[in-house]
Amino acid sequence: MADIKVNARTVVALETSAAFGSVAVVTDEGLRLETCVSVPQGHCESLLPMLQGLLTETGTELPSVHAFAVSLGPGSFTALRIGLSTAKALSMSTGKPLVGVGTLDALSHNVAGLCSHVCPIIDARRREVFYALYRDRTGQQERLTEYCAASPEQAVAHVSRLLGESEGGGALFLGDGVPLCREFIEREIARPVFPASHLGIPRASSVGMLALGLLEQNRVADIETLEPIYVRRSDAELRRRRT
Repeated sequence: MADIKVNARTVVALETSAAFGSVAVVTDEGLRLETCVSVPQGHCESLLPMLQGLLTETGTELPSVHAFAVSLGPGSFTALRIGLSTAKALSMSTGKPLVGVGTLDALSHNVAGLCSHVCPIIDARRREVFYALYRDRTGQQERLTEYCAASPEQAVAHVSRLLGESEGGGALFLGDGVPLCREFIEREIARPVFPASHLGIPRASSVGMLALGLLEQNRVADIETLEPIYVRRSDAELRRRRT
């Protein structure tokens, strides 16, 4: 493992929004190490062992970390809570800042620089998807929409309209929600790009790299008020409203 420059900032990042979990150590010089595993039974039992293994493998000591970063969602409600509570505990125990990163932002960052527009899509269950649209200018991405939840057909219609209003270029679609939307994408979008499926997994490395940029702007979280990005109400909340 290469040595880190003395003045390089180190961020430990967590990603727990979906059925894959990942942890990463990143610095201003790039990714040091990332662990990504499938966790179909949930993140409770896997997250801390993954983190401990990562810190040991990289020789990273928590007091030397500059900041922690966590994916905020949208995604699985329970999984997001696990990641956020762990990140808050790390931040509070070390006194180091915490940076929250939108999961769709991180997913889009996986393919930074590959296409003029990027649309990450996450399966939201209940016949809906979470999505957003980004403009990409040589790897610098700007989100053009809010984080949205809609049916696959409505989501693609929205993105198609925005692309029609934008200046040229193609559109790349990625994420586990793409299969739900692919029929509509191929019907509505001219020459869509579909990258390899492994690029559609939210990654802690992307969370960490985006967090470094937010740290530059001093955009750190208030631990007391930081909450996951849900976009819509949980199933439990909807059931309570019906009763």
